[in-house]
Amino acid sequence: MATFGSCSKGFVGYIGDAGNEEGSEKLLMAMILTGEDQEVKQAAQILLSLKSTALAPELCHAVDGNGHGRGNERPDLENGGNSGILAEGMTTVMSKTERVEMDRQKPVKEKKNKRSTPGEMSTLAAPEPPVVTRASQATSFRILFYRLLRGVIRKRTLKISDGLKEQPTAWILPSQPLTEYRDKVAAPAAVTERFTHFVCICVRHMSRAKYFHHAEATLKEPQMDDKDYTDYDMFTVMEQTAPTPKPTEPLMTQAMYRIGVDVGGTNTDAALLDASFSTGQGVLATCKTPTTSDVTTGIKQAINGVLKKPTVDTDDVVSVAVGTTQFVNAVVEADAARLQKVAVVRLCGPFTRELPPFTDFPTKLRQIISGPTFYLDGGFDIDGREILPLDSEQILNTAEAIASTGISQVAIIGVFSALDHSGRHEERCEALMSQYAPFLSITCSRRIGGPGFLERENATILNASVLPFANRIIRGIQNAMHQLQLSCQFFLTQNDGTLTDAKTASRFPIKTFASGPTNSLTGAAFLAGIGTGQSPTPTIQSRAEKQILVVDIGGTTTDVCALLPSGFPRQASNYVKIGGVRTAFSMPEVVSIGLGGGSYIHGDSDGIDIGPDSVGHRLTADALSFGGEVLTTTDIFVAAGGTIKDSLRVPDVASSVVAQARKRISVMLQLVIDEMKVSAAPVVALLVGGGSIIQMDELDGVECIRPPHFDSANAVGAAIARVAGEVDVIEILEGQIEDEVVSSAKKRAIAAAIKNGADPNDVEVLELEKIPLLYVTNKAARIRVKAAGKLISSRSSKVAANIVYSQQDSSLEIEDQRQQLHSSTESRKIFPELESLVTPSLGIDVFSYSPKVHDGVWYLSPIDLEFISFGTGVLGTGGGGSSYAQYLACLRHFQSSSGKMRVISLEALKDSDLCVFGAWFGAPSVAGERIAAGTEIAAAIDVLTRTLGRKTFDAIVVSEIGGGNGLSSFPSSVHYDKPVVDADMMGRAFPTIEHVTPHVYGESAAPCALADAKGNVSCVVSADSNKRVESLLRSACIELGNAAAVATKPLSGAVVKQYAIQNTLSQAWYLGRAFCQAGKKKTDVVEEIFKICPGRLLYTGKIIDVTRDVSRGYTVGRCRISSLSADEKNKSSSLGTDEEHRDLVIPFQNEYLYAAYVDQDDHTEEVICTVPDLISILGAHGVALGSQELRYGLKVKVIGIPAHPLWTTERGLRVGGPKGLGLDMEWTSLGEYREPRSVIEEFNVKSA
Repeated sequence: MATFGSCSKGFVGYIGDAGNEEGSEKLLMAMILTGEDQEVKQAAQILLSLKSTALAPELCHAVDGNGHGRGNERPDLENGGNSGILAEGMTTVMSKTERVEMDRQKPVKEKKNKRSTPGEMSTLAAPEPPVVTRASQATSFRILFYRLLRGVIRKRTLKISDGLKEQPTAWILPSQPLTEYRDKVAAPAAVTERFTHFVCICVRHMSRAKYFHHAEATLKEPQMDDKDYTDYDMFTVMEQTAPTPKPTEPLMTQAMYRIGVDVGGTNTDAALLDASFSTGQGVLATCKTPTTSDVTTGIKQAINGVLKKPTVDTDDVVSVAVGTTQFVNAVVEADAARLQKVAVVRLCGPFTRELPPFTDFPTKLRQIISGPTFYLDGGFDIDGREILPLDSEQILNTAEAIASTGISQVAIIGVFSALDHSGRHEERCEALMSQYAPFLSITCSRRIGGPGFLERENATILNASVLPFANRIIRGIQNAMHQLQLSCQFFLTQNDGTLTDAKTASRFPIKTFASGPTNSLTGAAFLAGIGTGQSPTPTIQSRAEKQILVVDIGGTTTDVCALLPSGFPRQASNYVKIGGVRTAFSMPEVVSIGLGGGSYIHGDSDGIDIGPDSVGHRLTADALSFGGEVLTTTDIFVAAGGTIKDSLRVPDVASSVVAQARKRISVMLQLVIDEMKVSAAPVVALLVGGGSIIQMDELDGVECIRPPHFDSANAVGAAIARVAGEVDVIEILEGQIEDEVVSSAKKRAIAAAIKNGADPNDVEVLELEKIPLLYVTNKAARIRVKAAGKLISSRSSKVAANIVYSQQDSSLEIEDQRQQLHSSTESRKIFPELESLVTPSLGIDVFSYSPKVHDGVWYLSPIDLEFISFGTGVLGTGGGGSSYAQYLACLRHFQSSSGKMRVISLEALKDSDLCVFGAWFGAPSVAGERIAAGTEIAAAIDVLTRTLGRKTFDAIVVSEIGGGNGLSSFPSSVHYDKPVVDADMMGRAFPTIEHVTPHVYGESAAPCALADAKGNVSCVVSADSNKRVESLLRSACIELGNAAAVATKPLSGAVVKQYAIQNTLSQAWYLGRAFCQAGKKKTDVVEEIFKICPGRLLYTGKIIDVTRDVSRGYTVGRCRISSLSADEKNKSSSLGTDEEHRDLVIPFQNEYLYAAYVDQDDHTEEVICTVPDLISILGAHGVALGSQELRYGLKVKVIGIPAHPLWTTERGLRVGGPKGLGLDMEWTSLGEYREPRSVIEEFNVKSA
C-alpha cells in the first residue's frame, strides 16, 4: 500500500486502497485517528460525513490546463501539473448557447416532495447546473484527487474556475454541523460548504471508480522531502480558496435519523430520533406493537409506525439498533420451547469433578438444559503445561455418544482455556467433533469469558442452549430490515450498552442478554435528562439528593437498576446472576422478578399470586380485556378503571380479586426496589416500559415518575447506544514499560471504536484486563481493552456499512416463518424459583433465624454454610481460595451427610484428643480455574495418618479461617464422620505453612503430606525448620500445577487449645448473618461488620489497575484504587473517610499485605495498615473479593480489622508482621482485638 507517510500534524493518507469504498474512508479516518490538530480532525469528520452527498455535475470532470483529459497517464505528483493543485480551467463548461439549446430539448420535471429511492437525495429545487462534456471522468478525477491531496499537504492555494463560482447550486449540509468548525470562518453556511462538498465529491468519485482496482499495482509512494511535510491549516486553505456563493443561493439542512428497536417477549417498540440528539427532546416518534411469533412482522410494523409519523425517507436513516429481551426471557422463564439441552465437554483430566456442570443452576432450569457431561483429557496448568494431552479417539467417541442422544448443542470448557490464546485444546476438540458430527453446534468457552472456570462454564452453557433460538430471532430482524429496504447500518445492543454486528451477536447471544434492561436504563436516564443537565422533568433535578432507580416493567419481567447522577447505571460486581445462574460479565446491576403486563394472576379471592409465567406476545389474544380467557395484570388495570388502546371489554373480575392483585403488585415492586436500594433514603423511581401501567398505587418511601415516552424507553436506549472497539492481544512485557504497552492497547481500542463508527470526541475506555501468560519466560500477557463512544451521525457510515440484507432476496425468509417461537400456555408453566438452592437465606427471616445447636453440638444447615461462606470471605484478606466454590462443595456433601456435618466448641476438646488438619495449598488463581476433584484433602490425611500409624483421630481443626479454606474441613467432617472445632490456627488467611500459629510458636509442621487429583503424593517426614517445610511443599506444589491439598502434623487437644484462635467459625457466621441483615435493612454492610468485630474503613474507590502474577507458587501482584468521582460517591454511610484524593495501593501475596496512599508518580507511599492486621476489599453490597477476583473498574471499599494478640507479640510479628513477609516497614496497631462470640453458647439447647 502506498502512503503519504506522516507530516508534523500526524496526517497519514492511504492512497493504494482509494479505489474501493473502504479506501477513501481510510484517507479521512487517518486524519481523524492520527492528527493532533483538532481543527484538522473536525474538518476530516465533515468530509467523511459528506462523502455520500449528491454529486455536482460541474465538478465531474477534471482536466489539464488546456481542458483536455489526460487519458491513463499517471498524475504528475512531482511537478504538480501546470499550476498548483488544480489547473486553471479545471472544467470544460459548455457555451451558454449550447447549454440553452440542450435545456430546451429536456422535458421539464416538477420537483415533488416524495420518498426517494435508494441512492437518491432529497434537495430543494435549484437551477440546473452546467452541463459538462463527456470526457474521461475516471482518469480526470484521479488527477483531481492527487492534486487535491498534494495541495492540502503542501498548503497550496486551491484555485477554482470563475465559471464554477458563478453557478448557483443546491448544497446539502450535514444534519449536525460542528459549531466549533463553523465559528472559525466568516460565512459558515456559505464559504465552507462549497469547499467541503467539492472535496467530498472528489473522494466519492475516487471510491466509485472501478478502474482503480489496479491502483496498488500502478501507483507508487510519492517521493517527497521532509520539507514538503510542513504544518498546514485546513481552515486557512478553506478560507483562502472556497468560493463565496451569492446571497440568494439556496441552502438546506438534510436531516438524519436513528431508529432504536426493542423486541420484548410481549411488545416490540421502536423510536425515531434526530441523529443530532442531545436530550430526550430529540425523540421524534415512538411506536409499540405486539411482538409477533415470526419477529419480522412485529419489527416491520414498529419501524413503519415511526417512519410514517414525521414522513421520514428510509434513505435518511443512518442506523438501526436492536435490543431484545427474547434471549434472556427464555432463561428467566425456563422456557423449554426456546432452550435446548446442552452436552458439556470438560477438558480437565482428573480435575473439576468436585463441582459438576449445572451445580449452581436453579432446579427447573437444570432439568431443561442439563445434558450429558464428559470429562476428557486435556486442559492446562497455569504455567502452560498440559494437564493431559488431547486424546483424539476419546473425543471422537464423545462426539458419537452426543450424536446418539439427539442433542445438537455442545459446550466445550477447558481448564485455563482463557490463557490458551491460540485455542490449542478447545478449538482442536471442536474441529475433531465437527469432523465426526458436522451437525453439532459447538460453543468454546474461551470465546465467552475469562478466567474463572465455573462462571465461564455457566455462561458457555447458557449461550449454547439459547443459540438456535437466537439465530432465528436475528434472521427475523435481518429479514425485516430487508423488506423495509433500509440500507443503513444494523446493530444489536450488548450487555454493556454498546453495539455489535449481527454476525457476532448470532454467535454469542449471551453478550446481549442484558441489552433489554440496559437499553431501558440508558433510555430512561436520557428521557429524564439525567447526566445532561437538561431534564424535561424538573422534579428529577429537584430531587437529586435522593436515590434514583429505574423500574422497567415489560410484558413478562420487571427489571430494577440504580442510576448514578451521571445517568449511567450502577455496574454489577465480579459476578452477575442470569436467571439464577452465576456468570462473569460486565453489565449493569439489575434485579429482575417475574412481574409484567402479561403476568398470570393465579388464585382467587382467598389468595392471589402473580407470575412469573406470562402470556407474553399473546397478550392481545389471551388476556380477558382482549377477548381471551386468561386473567393477567393488564386485566386488573382495566378492571380498576384504566384504559388500553384496542381493548375489547372491561373484564368481569371480582373487586376483591382486583384489590388483592393490586396489593400483590405493590408488594412485589416494593420488595424488589428495597433489594436494589443502597440506603434507607427515599427513592425516586422512573417507571418505564409498557407494563408500568400496572403500578397503580403508592409505594412506601418511593416517589414514582413516568418520563416522556416512558413506554418506549428501551427503544430510545437502543437508538442512543454507543459503538465499541475491542483489542485482544498478547504482548511481550519484558524489556518494555508496561504502562506504555497498556496505553498503546487503549489507543488501539479507541481507534477500533472510531473505525466502527464512534465519534472520536466521545470515545472512552470501558474495560481493561491483563492476564499473565505464564507458560512463557518473557513476561507475556494477554491484554484486553474495550472502548466505546457515541455513534457518529454521518451518511459516510451508510456507504461504508457492509449491509448483508441489502443483497438478500426471498431466500432469507425465516425457516417456517409462521412457527410459534413461544410454546403453548400449558408447556410454558415450567419456571425456576427466584433463586437456586445456593441462596437459602432468601427463603427465611434472617432476623429470627436460629441455628440448630443441641447439647453443645452445632449441626450445620445450608443457611449456616451460606452465612459462614460470606464471613470467611471477609476474614480471608484476599487469600484462602474461593469461598463460593468451597461453599458449593459443602452443599453437595451436606445433601448426603445425614447430620454428620457438625461443629463443637474448643472447650469440648480433651487434652488427649488427636486433631488433624487438612486444607488447600497453592495459588488462589489456580484454585478458581482448575477446580479440585474433591478427593485431595482426604488423600493427604489418609497418607499422613498411615505414616504415623494412626487408624483414627478425634476432631478436625481448620488451618485458616480465611477464604475457601475456612470451609474446607466440612466435607472432611462428613467423609470421616468427625466434628470440626469452632476455631482455627490463624484467625485470618496467610500465605505459608509457617503462619499456622502452633508453627509460629515452635511446633513442627512435619511430618506432612501433599496430594493432588492425579494420585501424586509428596511427604515431608522431617525438616530442620518450618521454613524448610514450606519451601519443600511449595516446590512440590508448583510441580503439581500450583494447587494441591496439604495435611500437616496432627496435634493434641492440649496444643490446639493453647494456640487456636477461638470461635472463628462463629465469627464468620455472625459476619455472614450481618451481611444478609444489612441487605434486608438497607444499611451499610461495613457498619454491620464493625458491630461484629472492631475495624476501620480505610478507603472507598474504584480499581484502576491490577497487576497479577503467579510466582514461587503464590498469586502475587498489586492493586491500585482511585477515589470516586462526585457522581459515584454514596453518601449514605456514616463511616466516610476523609476526603483523600491520593490513590491507594495494596500489594498482595495471595493475601493483602499492606495498604498505602500513593502519589501519582508512585514516588511516595504513606502506609495506613499492614499485616498482621486484616485488610479486606469489599465489592458491591459488601461481598469480599479475593486477590484472584480483583479487576479493573470495580467499585470497592477497603476495611482493616485488628489481628489476634498471638500475632502482635515479638515472635508473632517476626513471622506474621511486615518484616516476616519481606516488607521494609514497621507495624502500627490498627486497634484492639475483640474475641468473637460463640454460636454454640448463644443458641445451645440442652436435652431434658
